Amino acid sequence: MDMDMEQLGEVIMKLDDVFDVFDGLIKARKVSVATGENQSAAKAPSVTTVITAQDIEAMGARDLDEVLEAVPGLHVARNGHRYNPIYTIRGIYSDFNPEVLMLVNGIPINNLVAGNRSNAW
Repeated sequence: MDMDMEQLGEVIMKLDDVFDVFDGLIKARKVSVATGENQSAAKAPSVTTVITAQDIEAMGARDLDEVLEAVPGLHVARNGHRYNPIYTIRGIYSDFNPEVLMLVNGIPINNLVAGNRSNAW
């Protein structure tokens, strides 16, 4: 397909418009983590992933583990003995992942005693 410079310029301008819309959507999503203040996910001082009900429906996930597989840097495996999920986050693995804060509708579901996920999720 032969394109002259004018047509190529039009294609590039259209791509720029698409990227601007995508960038705007990312910046518009607000999170409240680390500092407790609402701010865009792009400017939050910690790594966050927000997964909405629409996201879950679109990916066709059937359980929490399938949803979490979509999070960059998070890998889900299964314990061979009890078949409990094992979450490896950025290469860090522990039995009950006390370093992870799991919120459902803004409410922590971590174990109150140990601060970890125990066998609840």
